[in-house]
Amino acid sequence: MKRALWLPFTAAFLAVMVAAALWSGTWRGPISPDTLRAVGISLDALTQGRLHVLATSIFFSNRPFMLYGQLIFAAIVIGLVEYRYGAIRTALWFGLLDFGGTLALFFLVVLPLSLFDRPDEMRMAAETDVGMSGGGFGFVGLLIGGLKPQWRTGAIVLLYAYMLVRLIFFTEFLADTLHIITATAGLAVARSGIIARKT
Repeated sequence: MKRALWLPFTAAFLAVMVAAALWSGTWRGPISPDTLRAVGISLDALTQGRLHVLATSIFFSNRPFMLYGQLIFAAIVIGLVEYRYGAIRTALWFGLLDFGGTLALFFLVVLPLSLFDRPDEMRMAAETDVGMSGGGFGFVGLLIGGLKPQWRTGAIVLLYAYMLVRLIFFTEFLADTLHIITATAGLAVARSGIIARKT
């Protein structure tokens, strides 16, 4: 079957997201605190050795609005990358961008800030999050990095303007900082040409 008609990694990714939403109930209401603690990612979870949350946190959402938005986002960006590079490279680079960006966020940003022992920073260490937008923004950077020069510069400016506005004016510091990290990494991967090599 032609790759344009069958994108197995994208289909599997969306299927797991839907299954996670059905199991957790987030297709109709907010995720429960107990479920969020079990599957979500935080600095506290990582330092306690619960490394499985690197994977589980990707497929869950906080609430229905986030779920449906991320299903659309995942279908578009993962689908476009898989159409261009194939399933194996798409799966590999999603994992590298999401896991690598998440570890960089928590150990290079959140951990040093938490050492100041101030209430806001201490709360940040315990803050638990879910969602696939880390890897998703990595793929946005990857796709923009692969554009023709006449489109690429403007797209990069718009991307960083959007991410900086969100970081400054909204309260999701962890998610927005992660987006900047992974989008930048995705751009670097695209411009280096590494992803074009056979895996």
